[in-house]
Amino acid sequence: MKIIKKLTRLTVLLLLICLFFTRCKDKKESEIPRDFKHTKNTEEFESSSTIAEGKELIKQEEAGSTPKADESETKKRPEVANSTKKIYREDFSAEGEKVLFGFQVADSKKIISICTAEDESYIVYRFGTRDNIELEFPEDRESSFSYFNYSYYLRGGGLENTGLDFDHFNFSNGDYQYQVYSEYEAETGIRSVGIRVTDEKTGKETDITGDSNSVIGSMIPFREMEKIIVNFE
Repeated sequence: MKIIKKLTRLTVLLLLICLFFTRCKDKKESEIPRDFKHTKNTEEFESSSTIAEGKELIKQEEAGSTPKADESETKKRPEVANSTKKIYREDFSAEGEKVLFGFQVADSKKIISICTAEDESYIVYRFGTRDNIELEFPEDRESSFSYFNYSYYLRGGGLENTGLDFDHFNFSNGDYQYQVYSEYEAETGIRSVGIRVTDEKTGKETDITGDSNSVIGSMIPFREMEKIIVNFE
């Protein structure tokens, strides 16, 4: 009987010890986060990425280069305007100028204008658009009046004559002769404006017709201008 009791006690003791270790193991496993491996891998990835990026930046700085900007961000950046570019008004005059005579080319956005400084220190001829000046003449502002001459023809109407009023503003640029014209015939009541460009080498003449309804100013004041040569035809 004593032996049986001892065996029973020993068995109960062993069962209690096994139960105790089983509970401890379950408790430790429950304290470990299920996503422990994922979290650890993420941290390792982020750390390795940061180190790699840092090394790359150091290499670029040592090589004297900078990382390229994202193309989408570059496209979003506004272009910096050229502060030295001249700004022209709708009548093709610049700041501090006034238009003496000008018009728009027929069926085109191009403009022809003859402008002077407000203090009449220079005179300039322009052709093109506000965004694209094809010809601005002359570049020499100090003696600009010497490059031009003006001629006109005036005839009163009568029984046998038709009233005429022709105005021509002339200058040469290289191998080309330019004549800005404004011609009026009383009989038809039509005023024609434009510019005749003659190639002096070939003699070929090109007539750039203007829109008479777009005329600004008049060439008549040139008749009293003392700074340019005036001829009566």
